[in-house]
Amino acid sequence: MAGLVGYVAGVHHAPSPWWLVPPGLLAAGIGVGLAGVVAAARRRLLPFRAARRAAGPLPSAGGPVRRLRAVPVMVVDAWRGRGTLPRSQTVLWLVALVYLVSPLDVIADVVFPLIGIPGDIGLVAWLLATVYTEAGHYVHARDTDHDVTARPAPRRPDVSAS
Repeated sequence: MAGLVGYVAGVHHAPSPWWLVPPGLLAAGIGVGLAGVVAAARRRLLPFRAARRAAGPLPSAGGPVRRLRAVPVMVVDAWRGRGTLPRSQTVLWLVALVYLVSPLDVIADVVFPLIGIPGDIGLVAWLLATVYTEAGHYVHARDTDHDVTARPAPRRPDVSAS
């Protein structure tokens, strides 16, 4: 109790944790650098976002079973350069799946359970929502005249004009 009274009165000073200053400055610098990278990436993506908003929402079709069956074909078509799904989206899905089954994720869940487990829940929710949505777009495009799996037929020279 006397130590607390002396500390409040200003007679006793607690030792300062000076050793925390360099890691704190390093963490702050990394945070500011990361924020700068994110801001630059967002500025570069603004034209794409504006074009996406102007195009309107993409139509979807199919129930959960049809969409689930379409996922493997959709991913293969994306890697072959067919369809509307970019390869980068499939890479993000793959990275998310690898992270979820990696030991790095288990360590985060054990060491920081209040951060790790909700983070996993959010990642799974994002993964399921984006796969379900993109599969709906793919099924709709496949069902309509926009056949995403067919390649254009090669053009033959017009022989009747000669």
